[in-house]
Amino acid sequence: MNSDDFLGRRYGPVTHEVTRRSVQAFVEATADDPDRWSDDAPPGYAGAVLFSVAPAFLSDPDVAPLTRSVVHTEQQFAWRRSLAVGERLEVEGTVSSVRERGPLVIVGFDVTAGSDRVWLESSSTFLLSGEAAAAAEEGDPFALPEDEDDDFTGKTGAVPLPPGLFDGYFQEAGAPGG
Repeated sequence: MNSDDFLGRRYGPVTHEVTRRSVQAFVEATADDPDRWSDDAPPGYAGAVLFSVAPAFLSDPDVAPLTRSVVHTEQQFAWRRSLAVGERLEVEGTVSSVRERGPLVIVGFDVTAGSDRVWLESSSTFLLSGEAAAAAEEGDPFALPEDEDDDFTGKTGAVPLPPGLFDGYFQEAGAPGG
């Protein structure tokens, strides 16, 4: 399949509920002031909203072969109001652009979210490749393990983060996974 074939594809809508717990987890993970965000989510929480629909795109059977290496390179958000704790959002994503450069596919992914009307719009760029990421130099704490059977790195080519970093933030913030 040609990567242009998924240009314009839509994902969602998915429901993202902004819970007090997810906002607290986000605030803790980003070292923000917890007293400041009791009724509303901080602006950066929009990233959690983005990642409530992005997994549907990345796991699309036509896209998945290109996700051995994934880098989320850029994101921009536009808000029309703050996001209230307790709010339920309908989130949709659309592939807005696709460019190929050698083994790399550069994908623009636009997201809209709202309850009664769209109040959040975002634009992100994903750099995808069906090839595994190169291991970092020896001694680098983010180097990929050499064991290709490793459940995490061998299947995804992802660079592991230090243990405890974010401690479940993404799941608490509403992203799928355990």
